[in-house]
Amino acid sequence: MEQKKAPPPNVEPKKVTPSEPPKKQDTKVADLKRATEEKKADQAEREAAAKAADATMKRVLAQAGPQASAGGTGLSNAYRAQIVGCIRPHIIFNVPDTVRPQQHIAEFEVVLLPTGEQASVPKLLKGSGLAAYDQAVERAIRRCDPFPPPKEGTMPRSVSLRFDPVETR
Repeated sequence: MEQKKAPPPNVEPKKVTPSEPPKKQDTKVADLKRATEEKKADQAEREAAAKAADATMKRVLAQAGPQASAGGTGLSNAYRAQIVGCIRPHIIFNVPDTVRPQQHIAEFEVVLLPTGEQASVPKLLKGSGLAAYDQAVERAIRRCDPFPPPKEGTMPRSVSLRFDPVETR
């Protein structure tokens, strides 16, 4: 006897509606907006820090009194030699044999606090034409912090310094 199989019940297949994934373009736009906002916040934070540093500098200058306006022109040769003696050993630069004296001179200005500490990054007034030498001198100046106190008089407000790579041979 053959048994007849019952036909399968009429079951409607489930309708699967695809859930809409977030559009890639929308997430990219949101990411770009977020990144832009973060950059703006970082920039605002840097500007605020710079303003705070400027305010501190002005306050220190006001406390420093009249010598703050004296500049680096009144330095004695002995004190200038004392400063250069502090900086020169830290200049690490291989001078090419073709460089002649007075050919490449780097000039920097260093703003000092009354304690001899450097108030800011040394400012390159005139490049030597040898970028690597200029960078080496700047690093050496920063390593000589604080500057040695003068044997006579008060700490100058700023110091202008000249360096010739031939002198370091």
